[in-house]
Amino acid sequence: MESAKSMNLTNAFMKKQFLLLILIYGSWCCACQQQGKKHPTDSTEAQANTQAPSVNLDGTRWQLTQLREQIVLAKDHEKEIYMQFSQENNQVHGFLGCNSFNANFAVNGSKIAITDLVSTRVACPALPTEQGFQTALSEANSFKLEQGNLYLFKQDTLIAEFKSTPIL
Repeated sequence: MESAKSMNLTNAFMKKQFLLLILIYGSWCCACQQQGKKHPTDSTEAQANTQAPSVNLDGTRWQLTQLREQIVLAKDHEKEIYMQFSQENNQVHGFLGCNSFNANFAVNGSKIAITDLVSTRVACPALPTEQGFQTALSEANSFKLEQGNLYLFKQDTLIAEFKSTPIL
């Protein structure tokens, strides 16, 4: 009886966490849909907006094609594994293989930092790929854009490769 009660409390807690994550994700998606241009609110942001952009990752859906020397095929997953950057609010979102994710990012020249990654928690067979992708995003510290491809590096080692695809 005690075990069943404990399990019910655990399930209720997990449901609340999942609903909270969905609420946060939904709020974030709504914020991304706002029309109009963001106005600088402080001198640092105003200065950053007057400089030429280092690299434009915006406006592209980046589909994962290779992860640590392993080819990633879309047919091996429920749907394609991808990410999409929004430089307006320095956020990146996408699909890890089973779960959706959101994170913050910062770019300085060819340097990149992807931080504060949160994701839903659905279990599935693609979990090893998903965990590898999530780790690669957190470890990436530089990138290169070349001929419609995005390459993420940890130091000088290629850890993930993406091809540009149309935004759905």
